[in-house]
Amino acid sequence: MQNIAPVGKGKMVALVGMEKEEVLKIIEDTKELEHMPFDTIFLLEAGNKLKQELEKIEVKNPRMSYVDEDFINIMLNKDVDTFIEIEPQSVLADFNKRFTEKKGIKVRCFNVEDLKTLEELLHNLDKQKG
Repeated sequence: MQNIAPVGKGKMVALVGMEKEEVLKIIEDTKELEHMPFDTIFLLEAGNKLKQELEKIEVKNPRMSYVDEDFINIMLNKDVDTFIEIEPQSVLADFNKRFTEKKGIKVRCFNVEDLKTLEELLHNLDKQKG
């Protein structure tokens, strides 16, 4: 939107962590200010530009299944006891741990998000082997 709206036109205010009374006072104090333009026009133009960019992208069907409880059950039935998640957060690893703990099954869940955590994983797996 910053690329669409002319500099100095349009305003936005974010009130975070304030008490309701403080917000109401700010609104009351600014009622007499000049009417500010609404963002809709800028959002519409930005949305059209985004649509043009998205139309350039070819979206294919995923080659891998997504992870859900059924998928985890299939893996557990095949005696898989180690799950490695590769992403910046450990959402799936945490999900796997909670899901398998409910079933009374012990699994190992690891998260890799960068070179350091990959090296730690490889070190831990080597240590468990020998």
